Amino acid sequence: MDAGPVQSADARELVVTGPPVQMAAYVAGAADAGKVWVTQPVRASTERVFLYHTPSDAEPMTSMGVAELAGVKDRPRPARGLPSRRARLVGREDALAAMLDTAQSLQRGIGGLIWIEGEAGIGKSRLMQEFAAAIESQAQVWFGQCSPQRSGQAFSLVANVLVRMLDLRPTETVEQMMKRIDAVTTTWPVGAQTSRPYIELLVGASSKLLDDEKLANLGPDQLRQQMFVALRNLFKNLAAIQPAVLLLDDLHWIDPISADLLFFLSNMVPTIPILFVCAQRWEENEKPVERLVKTQQLHPDHTRRIFLDRLSLAESQALLSDLLPEASLTSGLQALILERSEGNPFYIEEIIRMLIELGYLRLEDEAWVYDEKVAVGDLPLPPSLGALIRSRIDALPGELKHVLQCAAVIGSPVEMSLAGTVAAVPRVEDMLLRLEARGMLRRAGDGSQWHFSHTLMETAVYDGMLRARRQELHQKVAHALESHWSGNEESHANELAYHFSQANQPASALKYLVLAGEHAFARNANEEALTYFTEAAQLMGGQSHAGEAGVTDDLRWRVINGLGDAYRFVGEYTASTTTLGKGLALMKHIAVSDDRRAGLYRRLGETSQKQGLLEQAVEYFTAALDTLGEPATHDALAEAARVTGSLAFTYLLQGRFDRAEETCKASLAYAQKCGNLGELATAESVLGGVCYRQGKWKEAFHHTTQAMALREQMGYMWGVASNKSNLGILAASAGEWKQAESFFTQSLKLRQELGDVEGVAIVHNNLALLLREQGNLDTAEEHFRNSLVVAEPLNMAFHVTTSKLGLGQVQLLRGNADAALALIDTCVTEANTIGAADLLGEVRLVRSEILLAQSRASEARTEAQLAITLANGNGNRRAEAAGWRLVSQIELNAGNTATAEQAIANARLVMAEVTDELEKGRVMAQNGHVLLHESRYAEARKELQAARDLFARLGATLDLASVELVIAQHAADNSCHQHHT
Repeated sequence: MDAGPVQSADARELVVTGPPVQMAAYVAGAADAGKVWVTQPVRASTERVFLYHTPSDAEPMTSMGVAELAGVKDRPRPARGLPSRRARLVGREDALAAMLDTAQSLQRGIGGLIWIEGEAGIGKSRLMQEFAAAIESQAQVWFGQCSPQRSGQAFSLVANVLVRMLDLRPTETVEQMMKRIDAVTTTWPVGAQTSRPYIELLVGASSKLLDDEKLANLGPDQLRQQMFVALRNLFKNLAAIQPAVLLLDDLHWIDPISADLLFFLSNMVPTIPILFVCAQRWEENEKPVERLVKTQQLHPDHTRRIFLDRLSLAESQALLSDLLPEASLTSGLQALILERSEGNPFYIEEIIRMLIELGYLRLEDEAWVYDEKVAVGDLPLPPSLGALIRSRIDALPGELKHVLQCAAVIGSPVEMSLAGTVAAVPRVEDMLLRLEARGMLRRAGDGSQWHFSHTLMETAVYDGMLRARRQELHQKVAHALESHWSGNEESHANELAYHFSQANQPASALKYLVLAGEHAFARNANEEALTYFTEAAQLMGGQSHAGEAGVTDDLRWRVINGLGDAYRFVGEYTASTTTLGKGLALMKHIAVSDDRRAGLYRRLGETSQKQGLLEQAVEYFTAALDTLGEPATHDALAEAARVTGSLAFTYLLQGRFDRAEETCKASLAYAQKCGNLGELATAESVLGGVCYRQGKWKEAFHHTTQAMALREQMGYMWGVASNKSNLGILAASAGEWKQAESFFTQSLKLRQELGDVEGVAIVHNNLALLLREQGNLDTAEEHFRNSLVVAEPLNMAFHVTTSKLGLGQVQLLRGNADAALALIDTCVTEANTIGAADLLGEVRLVRSEILLAQSRASEARTEAQLAITLANGNGNRRAEAAGWRLVSQIELNAGNTATAEQAIANARLVMAEVTDELEKGRVMAQNGHVLLHESRYAEARKELQAARDLFARLGATLDLASVELVIAQHAADNSCHQHHT
């Protein structure tokens, strides 16, 4: 054969001959040369991509045995196998059957989790595709994928899911995106449509966070909670129409907040028909993602784990036969392919692709034939899958390799128009089609978006480029995206920061890193925010004056504040203080507005507060207020509201309730002037807590109700549920038990709707405690056990121990002291393990009651005294009073009336500072017992009757029965005494 193309006598015609694969590039590149003719071997090798016309006998080229190039096929045939033929799913039949078995639960209204794990190229993605094809007639199927480029971008996984659901394009304008969102969301049920503002934020269709008035009032933690709730609401409502399946691939690259979200959403599976199919790479030397491990362990009864091993020799042979049916392969070649691939299906496919591309395998008369002239030992088969992929990439024609590299820098999905802009080549679609024919790319949807055939291919292309080449392409991508997103850069700051950083463009990178950090922090994605701000600080590192490498005073200031906030929120308080201290030094050299100066002092105060340095916190907050003076602007008023709110909470922690109340009211005034609903709600909530600690129940109830109303106005339903629970606690403490039960029930229902699992566990316990005191032991036990069912899978140790404590008390009230003690002893161990001193004090109280019931007075006394010490140290005055009451009872039983009298006097003294009607009644009843033993009958009768009336009003049936029995016995004894006289 000739070595290359041959020009015909007519300058407008080109005859392509030579080794078929080496000549294929000429075919693609010669479309503008006029007529192009190819020899039969070249046609056979390239017919899967190009259309050909065979000349008639009358045409002049007939004698040469060539065909004329007629165009490019819309859908090229794969580079392997026969036309329209796809290899069977070999060696994964059992895995697929297991997945379909798990999916059967969807028809019963129940969801599940499937975890597919295995090494790279083992077939995880193919298994997911086969499962999707098998289930799509029974369920809605949505797909999402993580990538190494976006592993540090908050919400990147769910954003990827939403972009695919809504059929959005990365390069669309906000207006274009809104039209697409309109087209899809109008078909959703009304309940799902309420999630739209949060969806717009996540996909970058909303230009600014403050565009939505409700969202603007939410703090970072509140916005994150509401985003989680909105996404749960979306999938729940869509799954109510038809069962849903989420296919989530490459989770080894998941970003932290998406991992938290997946954990949150997975709590839906016991009650909602939604199935999460998660695939992640597993390597022995790689540390598992801890958040994903927790999710895998969350619902064992609804979870199936599938580990994909390498194919057996027989399975590998079957796959090879499917990929090359009717192939004429020597036994030596078969053995080499099977040995080298080691049972990795993607490796087998890549070997075959390489052999076809090099011309060692060719399709003749619908059968694959091996070039017998080439000795098997001479085949250039690389020793590993990675090396094989790299060799295929290196063998690409220059223009195809260039386009593939551009695609790798852009990252999946690759928008065709963006690829054309970055690659700057004519007919980029033809290039992409040729890469698809080689099995390197695949089209999605209408063909305007492309994905790499495998993440290994994408990684190999990217890693195989020289640094200078990568920087050049990242710069082109960055400028192209910056132009596309003009006016909406803030929503896409993370991607722009990534590309400009990789392009080694520090000035542009710095600007977008700071924006990305602020954007992440506003969503409570603190780990991601810390990463962005840290990188920004490193970029600024060596610069000593404003303007150098894009470093302005404004950026320097924002980085310091952002880093300080991020460090505080991840618990690195020393680093936060150190960083913010640099801001104090910077203030001396640059012009900073008063509200910004005050904001720095506030941040230092909040960090000190987190460290327990309350006096230091007060000093910083005071400095912030001094800096603000009389605030007049909106920003200054908002800062004043934040500062006074933080200062009030610090006073509350110090027990300085009068100062806390006064400062809270100042915060309310500032927040009202600037119209900040978030700060108003926070101030009202703190003021409610202050009044509660002061024993002013009505005021506490009023302010907590106000906080709830404001949060409803903000749309912060997570906070509303919390406020309802707090109102229940207030009502219970004040003796309004029916009202308390109503609030707890409302909170439980709302928290179940929101998916607030921890809140559900808490409210179950609250309801159980209330019902137990009313004597409804069976329903109380049911709620305690429901709390355990929720808390144990999540390793919510505090709530688990609280539930067991409640169950122990139920057993004691039923007269099962031994069973009660066994439960309480586990609570002692657990409370000590988690370091919950306040909870341990409550456990010691119950243990004392049990020991007293078992007539083990000495041990009971020791436990009660331990409980008093713990309660006093924790400031739990109600528990301290209960401890003294128990000591009084123990001493009275032992005949130590004077000691019992002193103990109950201590209890009454403590109760003067507490609003808890039930404990108040119990102290009165015990005081009545003491007075009876002292023969002070009139006083005793008065105390016992007051206790009886209080218990009757509360509905505390067990306590009521107990005190009525004492009153009746005293009356009988008194009657007998008079009769005897």
